[in-house]
Amino acid sequence: MRRAYRRAILFNPAFISRRIIRGIRTGEFFWDIYFFIRYLFLSSTTPPNPFHYYARDRWPEFMFADTPLKLSDYQVFRNPRAELKKTQRTLPPRPPPPPTTRT
Repeated sequence: MRRAYRRAILFNPAFISRRIIRGIRTGEFFWDIYFFIRYLFLSSTTPPNPFHYYARDRWPEFMFADTPLKLSDYQVFRNPRAELKKTQRTLPPRPPPPPTTRT
């Protein structure tokens, strides 16, 4: 299936021409050319750009490794009236199922 799909796209001049015309009309074709040329001239071994942070010497220093983590205690909402109603509520017993007879 993959081979047939690839063959239909690559060896179909009508499809290729429609895609080029649509790309020119929408402006995508020129962006594709731009990014292709940019990709060709991009070096894979270029070192990353250095970061220049503002006022790095005035940043506070945090020592997270020295301080252990603390568990947070969150408030739990409980409605005493709802819990009381829940314990007082009882369901009536279910009636027994009717006897089944086969004929």
